[in-house]
Amino acid sequence: MQPVECLAPQTPGKALVRGTVVLGVTASDSHVVANHMISIYLRGQGFHVVNLGPCTPTEEFMRVAATAPDLVAVLIGSLNGHALDDLADLPRWRADYQIHAPIIVGGNLSVGALKSENVAGKLMALGVDAVIEHPRQILTTLLHLPSQRPTRESLHVR
Repeated sequence: MQPVECLAPQTPGKALVRGTVVLGVTASDSHVVANHMISIYLRGQGFHVVNLGPCTPTEEFMRVAATAPDLVAVLIGSLNGHALDDLADLPRWRADYQIHAPIIVGGNLSVGALKSENVAGKLMALGVDAVIEHPRQILTTLLHLPSQRPTRESLHVR
C-alpha cells in the first residue's frame, strides 16, 4: 500500500456514518501536520471530524464536545511532550461540560529521549480513557471504546 492510499476509505463506495470525533492538539503545541492527516483519515473512515487544530485549551475541547452531535470521542494529540501539563485541568472541564464520551490521547507525551511509562498512568488519572502510542491505533481504538466513559478501567493501547 502506498503512503497516500492509507488515507482512503476502507470501504470504497459505501457511505459510512460513525459519529463525531473532536480532534485537536494540546494548548502548548503548534504541530499540525499529523493532526491534519488524522482528520483526513478519520473522515475517510466515515467520521464527522471537528478539527480544532493546534494550541487548543482543554476547555475548548470540552466546550465543543458538549455540543457535538453523536459524539464518539475526543482525540487529543501532543508532540512537544507537555501533554500532562496541558491537560492538568481536564478533570475540572470534563465535569463542568459533562463529557462522558471517551477521551483519547496520543503522540509524544513526554519530553526527552527516555520516555516514562508513568505518563500514561498519570494521564489516565486525569480522566483520559485511552493512551495510544502510534497513529495506526486510532481507528481500532475508536471502534472498540464504549460510547460512554468506562467506569472501571481505562485503556493503554500498545
